[in-house]
Amino acid sequence: MATYLVTRPEHDDTTYYLSKWSEGTLKIAKSRRIRVIDLPRERATREELEGMIKEFSPNLIVLNGHGDSRTVRGHNDKPLITAGKNEKILHSK
Repeated sequence: MATYLVTRPEHDDTTYYLSKWSEGTLKIAKSRRIRVIDLPRERATREELEGMIKEFSPNLIVLNGHGDSRTVRGHNDKPLITAGKNEKILHSK
């Protein structure tokens, strides 16, 4: 079964906007019988993300949030993915 994972932090105006925009993609995925793993607000953490990737091996991962050339950040700007630490979990996604 195809699986779609999305992080949706909502701790500032930008992440709130991205989270609300992503709701449409979640509805479309569900209507097409794609398994959806939604990590909203406080669930948009490194631990949750890594756990869901290991458990479900999603085909598509969308990481909403802030970041820079080395890091993607989730809820309250805490790192989700950091180059040299855990980026390998995204291999083939």
